[in-house]
Amino acid sequence: MIKKCLDLLFRDELDIQHRLINLILSTALIGGLLSFVITLVIGGITSVPAIAVILMVVVFSLYLSVFKKRMIAAALLITGMSNIFIFPWMYFGSGGMHGGMPIWFVLGLVFTWLTLKGRECYIMYIAN
Repeated sequence: MIKKCLDLLFRDELDIQHRLINLILSTALIGGLLSFVITLVIGGITSVPAIAVILMVVVFSLYLSVFKKRMIAAALLITGMSNIFIFPWMYFGSGGMHGGMPIWFVLGLVFTWLTLKGRECYIMYIAN
């Protein structure tokens, strides 16, 4: 089963940028699920809605990228939702500068740079 998933995510017909977004989204899904469970266990109930929303966006973005082969749409969706809505929501809900969110803003910019190119990248950078 793992081999089938890896073959689907990283098949030879995909260019390197498409494989990269699949890798990032897959990692975000696994990390997000772990984060969701850990947050529930430790009782960080204020972060649960934000994590749930971002997980739904990641799942839909992964669906767009893998099954619909709409890599640009997936990248725009995940960068727009996370950088413009979810990260600020989590920033203000988790202690601001004293929380762990400032590094996620930087990661959001790096993610945009890695997954988008040309006009879309510039537009997302301006929006961020």
